[in-house]
Amino acid sequence: MVELRDKLLKKGFSPLEISQMCEELVRQGYLDDRRVALNMLNAALGSPRDGAKLFRTNLARRGLPRELIEETTASYLEHTEQHALAAAAALRLRGQGKGEAFIQRYLWRKGFAVAEIREAVVATGDTRIDNRYPEG
Repeated sequence: MVELRDKLLKKGFSPLEISQMCEELVRQGYLDDRRVALNMLNAALGSPRDGAKLFRTNLARRGLPRELIEETTASYLEHTEQHALAAAAALRLRGQGKGEAFIQRYLWRKGFAVAEIREAVVATGDTRIDNRYPEG
């Protein structure tokens, strides 16, 4: 929302007009900070990882509320921690001579998400993924 306010200020709109417009856009569902944060989270998790500090900074640059920044950063940290745990388990099992199917089943039974399992198996150097398990 901050970006929109800045652009409208540069175009000559008054702060009162901007506030009214933003309130109406929020009411109609066109502006949604939570959706912006979720999109940024999905993008960050879908690409090579940056640190949580940079992720938090990028959320703040978008002008998101502090509590939403903290909540979204916590989700980011949780996912990256889960990824690290899954990758460590996969590498340990690979070192014990276990195959990709065993590793996938093991991680699935331990409650890891399919995306985390896929990333962990790829981290072991094996690019063959068993797609029998639904996302969950």
